[in-house]
Amino acid sequence: MLGEKILEYRKKGGMSQENLAEKLKVTRQTVSNWENGETAPNPDQLKVLSAIFNISIDTLLENEAFAKEGERSSTGEAVLDGKSSARNESEFKLGGFEYKSKAMIRGLPLIHINLGGTVPRRAKGIIAIGDIAQGVVALGGVSMGMLAIGGVSTGLVSIGGLAVGLLVALGGAAIAPVALGAGALGVVACGAGAVGFITNM
Repeated sequence: MLGEKILEYRKKGGMSQENLAEKLKVTRQTVSNWENGETAPNPDQLKVLSAIFNISIDTLLENEAFAKEGERSSTGEAVLDGKSSARNESEFKLGGFEYKSKAMIRGLPLIHINLGGTVPRRAKGIIAIGDIAQGVVALGGVSMGMLAIGGVSTGLVSIGGLAVGLLVALGGAAIAPVALGAGALGVVACGAGAVGFITNM
């Protein structure tokens, strides 16, 4: 149980409930309630606990499938406290989250999600969701794929603020054989500023 783990690692660290509560900016009673299993820490508090105890969140939650010591993410990035952490499928990083499915197709994960943080995070997979996403289906601030959806997107079918498509583009500014947008450039173009052989304003 989570409460037992918090108690175990608090004692291993030689901390009183008051010491731990002070580090977490909560009351001693809150820590006591966690340890007794009456309440549980929220996700942000779990991140801080894992950093204080120098263990992964999955170790705290007793999620053995993810808590294998010595494994690192495919990007080689350390988790939370700058030290090696024990997950290859999903990771909480300072200010971000990453998930990679075990299922692979031609060397790419079926699903790769990599979001958040202060620096853009790249996701590459069959289905990719990230600040920068590359995949068959890509969703992100910048996305590239057969179906690309994002602020800036490039693909066979693109949807975004600036969309460039090999077949169809929909967006504020759209460039493709079939383009729909406020500024559309294509063979067939529809929009306020449409330029093409067939236009509709």
